[in-house]
Amino acid sequence: MNTEKPLGYILGQTVHAYKGVIMQAFKEQGVVLSFENFAIMIQLSLNKNLTQQELADELHKDKSIILRQISVLLDNNYVVRTQDENDGRKKNLMLTLKGEEELSKAKQIAKSLGAQLLAGVDSADFQAFRRVAEMIQHNAGFTPTDCRS
Repeated sequence: MNTEKPLGYILGQTVHAYKGVIMQAFKEQGVVLSFENFAIMIQLSLNKNLTQQELADELHKDKSIILRQISVLLDNNYVVRTQDENDGRKKNLMLTLKGEEELSKAKQIAKSLGAQLLAGVDSADFQAFRRVAEMIQHNAGFTPTDCRS
């Protein structure tokens, strides 16, 4: 398939535009999360009691990168580390009530932005976009659960 602009460029610019809009909206509405922290908190809300390594695996990130981002969430009291019930050597990460509240605000902002960014896109076009995106993910070796955040 020959395209005018490379796929990576189109995808990268789309993600860059989305991140820029969502971060601006977070700032305007007093949500103090980076995009990466938002993604981590979504994973923690979907999968209770993940370890740092499991979180890194879920997000396909290096454990040291996750550690730095978790430190910010710990400092802001959005996340706590707890002892694993089955393995005393493991520490699980959990959202705090404050973290759940901040995540809820952030998700509302993201939801309203999603509607705004899809203005003028009809249902058939969106379904085609979704199919293409999922096929790209599949061809890259990711399963739908790998890409849910």
